[in-house]
Amino acid sequence: LFNPARSYELFLLPLIFPAVLSLVLALAVAGSLGREIRDGTLPAWLGHAPWSAIAGKVLPYVLLFSLYGALGAAYLAWLRGDGIAGNVVLLLLAQPLFYLATAAYALFFVGVTRDMGTALSAVGLSIGTALAFSSATFPVIDAPLFTRVWHLLLPLSAYIKLQTQQQFIGSPLVVSLWPLATLLLMIVVAGGIGGWRLLAFARTPQAAQPAGAGA
Repeated sequence: LFNPARSYELFLLPLIFPAVLSLVLALAVAGSLGREIRDGTLPAWLGHAPWSAIAGKVLPYVLLFSLYGALGAAYLAWLRGDGIAGNVVLLLLAQPLFYLATAAYALFFVGVTRDMGTALSAVGLSIGTALAFSSATFPVIDAPLFTRVWHLLLPLSAYIKLQTQQQFIGSPLVVSLWPLATLLLMIVVAGGIGGWRLLAFARTPQAAQPAGAGA
C-alpha cells in the first residue's frame, strides 16, 4: 500500500538498516561490558559512580548509531524515496530511543548472565532474529502466543512500527506515542535490571578475578 513503485529497495532497506545497526550495536555494547567481567576489572571500572560509568561506556555507541540511523533514514527518504510523510523530528527522536533500548537489552544480558560469551549468544538469538519477528515481513496476527509475545518484547518491533507510521504513512503524533512509550519502558526495565545485576555482581569477590582464574 505504501510502496506504489513496487520497489524491493524501499521495502527491504527500511527494515534491514535498523535491524543490522541494532545487532552491531548490541554486540558492541555486550562485548564492551562483558570484557570488564572477563578481565576481572568490573569493580575498579564501576568505582564510586557505577551508573555514570555504565552510561559513559554505552552512550557513545548510542550516539554513533543514532547518527547512522538518521543518515539511513535520510538516504531512503530524500535520495531514494519520496520524502517523509509524517513528522521528521519524531522520526529522529526515535533513533536514540531505539538504540538506547537495544543497548539496554545488551546490558540486561551481560548483567544477568555475568559472562561475555553467553551474553553475546543471547544478543544473537534475540536482537539478531528481531527482523523475522517484527511483523514487517510476516504478520504476527493469529500467530502462536510465543511469537506474539516475543514480537512485543523486541525493540525493533516498536521502532519499525513508528518508522512506518512517520516515514511512509504520515500518522498523527498520538498514534506514535505507543511505540515511543514502549521503547522508553524497555530502556527503564531492561537497563534497570541489567545494571542492578551488574552492580550486585561487582560486590562479590569473583568480580575482581579474570574469568577462568579459579579453574
